[in-house]
Amino acid sequence: MIRNSIIGKLWISMVALIVIVLVLLSLGLSGLLEDFYFSQIAEELVGQGIEIARVIGTATDSRQLTVQLDLLTNITNAHIMLVDKSGVVEACDSMMGMSSGAFFGTEDFEKVFQGEIVTKRGYHYHFDAPMLSAAIPIYEGQEINYALTLYRPVAPISKTINSMRWLVVYGAIGAILLASVVSFFLSRTLSRPLVQMNKVATEMAKGNFEHKIKVNSKDEVGLLGTSLNYMSERLKNNISELSHEKKKLENILASMSDGVITLDASGKIILINPPAGNLLMKSMHNFNSGQNFLDSLIPADFKSMFEKVYIEKKMQKKDIEIAGKIISVRMTPLLDERQSLIGVVGILQDVTKDRELEIMRRDFIANVSHELRTPLSLMQGYTEAMLDGMAEDVEKRNKMLSIIHQETLRLKRMVDELLDLSRLQTGNFTLNKQELNFSEILFAIEEKYKPKVENTGIDFKIEIEPDLPPVYADHDRMQQVLINLIENALRHTDKGYISISAYKENEQVCVEVTDTGTGIAPEDLDFIWERFYKADKSRQRSKGGTGLGLAIVQNIVKAHNGKVWVRSEVGKGSTFGFCVPINKSIK
Repeated sequence: MIRNSIIGKLWISMVALIVIVLVLLSLGLSGLLEDFYFSQIAEELVGQGIEIARVIGTATDSRQLTVQLDLLTNITNAHIMLVDKSGVVEACDSMMGMSSGAFFGTEDFEKVFQGEIVTKRGYHYHFDAPMLSAAIPIYEGQEINYALTLYRPVAPISKTINSMRWLVVYGAIGAILLASVVSFFLSRTLSRPLVQMNKVATEMAKGNFEHKIKVNSKDEVGLLGTSLNYMSERLKNNISELSHEKKKLENILASMSDGVITLDASGKIILINPPAGNLLMKSMHNFNSGQNFLDSLIPADFKSMFEKVYIEKKMQKKDIEIAGKIISVRMTPLLDERQSLIGVVGILQDVTKDRELEIMRRDFIANVSHELRTPLSLMQGYTEAMLDGMAEDVEKRNKMLSIIHQETLRLKRMVDELLDLSRLQTGNFTLNKQELNFSEILFAIEEKYKPKVENTGIDFKIEIEPDLPPVYADHDRMQQVLINLIENALRHTDKGYISISAYKENEQVCVEVTDTGTGIAPEDLDFIWERFYKADKSRQRSKGGTGLGLAIVQNIVKAHNGKVWVRSEVGKGSTFGFCVPINKSIK
């Protein structure tokens, strides 16, 4: 509405102010003008009355006096009447037609006959109209015997005063119109930049800081516009910096492998990064900002940790199992400057593999200890037997020495594998690279292993792609890789076949060793390349290895910038493969 706008308020204020001022001014001027005008007319009547009194003082005949009064009436434009002390009209102009009576009261005439000049304004019953009157004493010597009264109609005077009043009214109307026009344009001039400022402020509230105010003046409004433009620019820069920092923080949190979740004091989620969401959503519903974390279907351990942090204001750490995963959770309190809790930060880390690797290491130590104990026990037993003279003949002694020698070789092989793996993982070894043709290595391995494999009733076959290009690799290490893969296949295959295939793919030479053995469970596939890991922990020692062969394979292939993989299905066998890049300089 217009009264709620600056234009309306300014227009109403200016017009109301002008109207009030002009009304008060016109009333004051009207009264002042009227009093001044009547006082001037009264003075004029008194002056004329004094002159008339001097003129008629020499007339003795009433007829002559009436003629004089008629003449003076025409000159002064006033009715003239002569009254004695008793109030009897001695003479008057013929237009009055009065014989006796007076307009003035007794008190007024007493003042006149006491020598005062009296003026009066009011209604006269004889004229039936408002009249302005003046009474002047006439002296005869030192004595006042007559009073001369003059009557002039008020109507012409009032008409003039009314005309002047209407002139003031017209002037006021003109001033109001002029004030309306001026206030309209002035308010438009003031309101236009304010309206523009309102639009800019609204856009700023929406996050749009591109709109600016055009500053065309250097007054207060112009300074306000300049300040608003400056504030808009500063807000834009600050919000941009905050957005940049927020984006940077989000990127940092998103790139973290650990999960991060921030809760307020009531347990509502303030921030959660994707890893934390992935860890928690494995057994629960989605989590979003603003959701109450404690009301969700989380394990009771989470709630108890939050409550402890809330009460004790100290970090809490615990491993919690969620959907088969072991999650290491650290909750730290967020405190303000008054040491009041304002929130909790939780760090979630999937330590399932670490815990499994710890279990694997413990199992390895147990397995290696067991593996070492057997040959050591045998060596100790046979050595003590020989020392005790139990080897009665050369044949028995040689048999004992042979067993001791085999166990010694077994120990040496285990130690060598450990040393090889350690050097491979630490990089403290040298590759003797040369031009290498996998066909030659595979044919040599076929010749070595075919009789051994066929004696077990297992088929052994090799498929080599024609014109297989050479690679630049260490001959002994590649042979070690193939032997470890074949030995691994022999340990886990009781019937069926073992096949080796070699082919070229994407500038690489790839080799696959396939068996029809027991296969590997899906949960073990991620760990078979780890050292000391055994997928089949129930196997006899006569067939089980140390758990180092596949780890050695992986490290040797990686040292040649290659890759390894495995495909397996329980009960149907496994396929282990690796690829080594072709050296393009070798044709």
